[in-house]
Amino acid sequence: MQHPRTGPVPRARAVAAAAVAAAALAAPAGGAAAPAVLPPADLSAPGATVGDAVAALDGAGAATVVWERRAGDATSVVAATRAPGGAWGAPAPLSAAGRRAGSPAVAVAPDGGAVAVWRRDDGGGRATIEAAVRPAGGAFGAPVALSAPDALGALRPRVAIAPSGAAAAAWLRFDGQHTLVEVATRPPGGAFGAPRTVSAPGADALAPAVAVDGAGRATVAWNRADGAGSVVQVARGDGAAGFTAPADASRPGATAFGAAVGVAPSGAGVLLWSEVAADGATVVVTTPLGADGGPGAPATISPEGDASTAQVAVDGAGRAIATWRLQAGGRSVVQAAERPAGGAWGAPVDLSAPGVPAADPRPALDAAGRAAITWRRADGADPRVQLAVREPGATWGAPSDVSARGAVVAGPVVALDGAGNGLVVWRRALGADDVVQAAGLDGAPPVVEELAVPAAGAAGAALTLRVRARDVWSPLDEPVWDVPSATLTGASVVHAFAAGRHRVRVRVADALGNATTAEGAVTVVAATRPQTAASAPVRRQTAVAPRARRSPLLRASLRLVRRGQRVELRVRGRAGSALAGRRLIVERRAGRAKAPRPLCRVLVRRSGAFDGRCRVERLVRGGQVLRVRVRAGSTRATRARALPWVSRRAAPAGRPADR
Repeated sequence: MQHPRTGPVPRARAVAAAAVAAAALAAPAGGAAAPAVLPPADLSAPGATVGDAVAALDGAGAATVVWERRAGDATSVVAATRAPGGAWGAPAPLSAAGRRAGSPAVAVAPDGGAVAVWRRDDGGGRATIEAAVRPAGGAFGAPVALSAPDALGALRPRVAIAPSGAAAAAWLRFDGQHTLVEVATRPPGGAFGAPRTVSAPGADALAPAVAVDGAGRATVAWNRADGAGSVVQVARGDGAAGFTAPADASRPGATAFGAAVGVAPSGAGVLLWSEVAADGATVVVTTPLGADGGPGAPATISPEGDASTAQVAVDGAGRAIATWRLQAGGRSVVQAAERPAGGAWGAPVDLSAPGVPAADPRPALDAAGRAAITWRRADGADPRVQLAVREPGATWGAPSDVSARGAVVAGPVVALDGAGNGLVVWRRALGADDVVQAAGLDGAPPVVEELAVPAAGAAGAALTLRVRARDVWSPLDEPVWDVPSATLTGASVVHAFAAGRHRVRVRVADALGNATTAEGAVTVVAATRPQTAASAPVRRQTAVAPRARRSPLLRASLRLVRRGQRVELRVRGRAGSALAGRRLIVERRAGRAKAPRPLCRVLVRRSGAFDGRCRVERLVRGGQVLRVRVRAGSTRATRARALPWVSRRAAPAGRPADR
């Protein structure tokens, strides 16, 4: 079974099959909510400024950010990565040392495979488009040239990747008279082929955009000079079969520019651009793309006013979201419109706050139907990176601030992983330099990677239960186990079950309260009874006076531990062998005239050691004193034994508890 976020489920484990299946199907507690915006972190170091920064997430939440680094006259392309639940790594160079490189782009597949492209300046007006490929689970390789050697200036590289790993890169090449669009494609697991020119000669082609479908076919769009104006054109193909002839997508006689394209795995998609209307205003126009890549009838989707910097995103099911900046009536607002798969575009909605200028929107749309748009709040007094999120089946939420106050910001981009996590990246002014900043979006519960519950055991025998989980952005609280007649905490716990079939449940929560519950089952058989006197052979024995019973050894330490808003009483110590496999009673005295009340029970391991925790936050509010003790219950082999009462006082919130 392939889990969408964890990969193949290990089979060589002594666990109940139901436990693994339940862990994979674990669901978050509560309904869907917009992700929490985490504090931003600097990815680039001071002392060098940065240019364009691009970002992407894979299906497990691993992040990749690529940017242009400028230090004096030297420019290079570097990347920083972050594993789910880990820390950002130091930026590592992708371009070769001693060569000037810039204008990066990156695309990441759900399995973590990635392609980064950039422009390498060769001097003398010549440039080469280079790429670095990262296989799933690996690292970026050495740069390879995509454009032909000794070509004239190559410009504006763009890259896209399909879930299969098929990729395509597009760029502009100057042939001495005009700029042309070139494309190189890469099959899954293969290498990039020779570049192909897809635009027609004789006029300048500008601003290429590229997308890849499930079959590895690349759809490329651009705008081409056409007399006094320009027309948006589109072509589709790959390195093996070649590309279709350029097809005009924009309306005849109109000036069209700024093409953006997105396709679903089926090949159907959306082409979008800006167009100058008859009254001189700029509008956003879109057309559907058929499975063969051919454009349909164009339609205007923006309202009256000047719409600019239009962008589009398409998910695997064919749903689409478009966003742009609208300037009308003295206001500047970010708007968005949506289109269901195979349907019509809905009415645009305002995303940014009224009365506050906004610019540079960028969208993201994941496989679950979650949408996010980030933009730059263009307020000179308080510039910010802002974000709006729409959960599946819901409406757009209010905008949230992502960057901190007091710094000029630029170039925000957003990425989603498909499970509720996201990433926003931008440039922030720091003195004379710019630095790259990133903020995580945490809206997903932890992922249970392993749940180890023995399939069978003997009654009264100590069984070990283990859970291993991770969260993309936030630290995890200790797992809480719900087992028969007990609640245990920890990633690995020990419990003795009575005979029968028992269901075990564990809840794993992150620091924000997002939680996942996983379940398993264990079948426990009754222990073999010792031979009785009636069935045993008669043997002549010498009468021996019975030994006096002694209380078993019992030593314990009690300590209060505060974990955020949770307070636990940790009980540790050792007991005599007569208590191995039994449960000690931890109890409190509620008042001198009242009988003791149990707090929890702690299992004694076969070695005689015990270590458990009792939840006591409700009992220690306001610094209340706890009088607690540990007691061993009376059995045939032991006599009742209780340690002296011990007082513990909980510290106020924010201070360590009494040790």
